[in-house]
Amino acid sequence: MLDFTLPSQVRKFFLLTTGIQASTGVILSLSGMFDLTIHGARYCVLGEFWKEADGDQLLLRPGEETIWYYAHEQDKVKRLCNDMTELLEKKLARYFNEH
Repeated sequence: MLDFTLPSQVRKFFLLTTGIQASTGVILSLSGMFDLTIHGARYCVLGEFWKEADGDQLLLRPGEETIWYYAHEQDKVKRLCNDMTELLEKKLARYFNEH
């Protein structure tokens, strides 16, 4: 529907995490994805990243594995991590270890 092919790591992430309910500061929903253009660049919104700021977005660019972070209050897109594996192993795992 979005005319956007998800990288294999993203597809695997959703297969692995289906049904897991945990508060991680990240909300990723396959059915909630949408297309978004920010400053002329096209992204697929993976979900919300509300650990550091309420309602900021996790993004993918077409053809890339890099996970981007859109800070809406600053109206800036920043690189968050290289791929879904790094998101799980570094960002989410660190959050679980702290709580």
